[in-house]
Amino acid sequence: MIALELAQQHGLPHAGLRDQQQVLHPVARRLLERFLQARQHARRRLVRDPPLGSDRPQTRRIIGLRQFSDTGVQMGGLKGGGRGEIRLGTECYTCFHWLPPVLQKFHGKFSKVEVNIVASATSNPAAALLEGKLDVAIISCLPHNKSLRVTPMFEDELVLVMSPKHRLASASLVRPRDLETETVLIYPPREESTLINKLLKPAGVEAQRVIEVPLTEAIVELAGAGTGIGFLARWAVAPAVEAGKVAIRPLNGRGFRRQWYAVTLRNQPTAPFLAEFLNLLSNFCPKNARRMSA
Repeated sequence: MIALELAQQHGLPHAGLRDQQQVLHPVARRLLERFLQARQHARRRLVRDPPLGSDRPQTRRIIGLRQFSDTGVQMGGLKGGGRGEIRLGTECYTCFHWLPPVLQKFHGKFSKVEVNIVASATSNPAAALLEGKLDVAIISCLPHNKSLRVTPMFEDELVLVMSPKHRLASASLVRPRDLETETVLIYPPREESTLINKLLKPAGVEAQRVIEVPLTEAIVELAGAGTGIGFLARWAVAPAVEAGKVAIRPLNGRGFRRQWYAVTLRNQPTAPFLAEFLNLLSNFCPKNARRMSA
């Protein structure tokens, strides 16, 4: 089953894929299919009977990814430490690349504390935090609100990602207008794209074509195959650059930098496990990024 058909079945963003399915790089197509098939497999509900002696009605408890779109997906430990929950929201897909090692360290100390990634808060984690739907929001655009407590994390740089054979790969300077005749590869939804909203639109530039791709690895493969130009964190594409699969260039010469913060409610009681989680976030820094001081 091709990626387009899977995307249609699961309602995932696939703008541009209908026109591009014949030119999708085979590896990128397999990556998309693997991602979407994993979603399909997870949607098959797991059915458990309530434990013996439970005072709940003797009906089956259904657990599945249906909860993912509304609340989140649980990433919890199995033993040791006090029980608890951290509801986490993030505004960027690339956060899921560096989050697993942080969770691994955290669960080494608090293995019974569940970290629930709230997918529905991705579009506006700060608002979800203020509404009481999150305990921690990882964001780069800080709202001016005195009710929030900010923990600095790290600064990274977004760069243009393209085939080493692309005409711009050897350019000494790439400006927004150079993308007018290009296909750009962005995370969905288009309305929240950093490249479009913070760089192209202010310069009065509109790319020739926009393709929404919900997977970093697929963007890298498509860019390397010459299908379009991505705009990704330098640290996220470093392995592909070192392998010679893609070339990167800063936009406007000076690049585009983001500062990442872990944000909590100022008046929220800080449990020991939440304090440790924030400490781990503040001390983590991906390779090719710069750690920020508190």
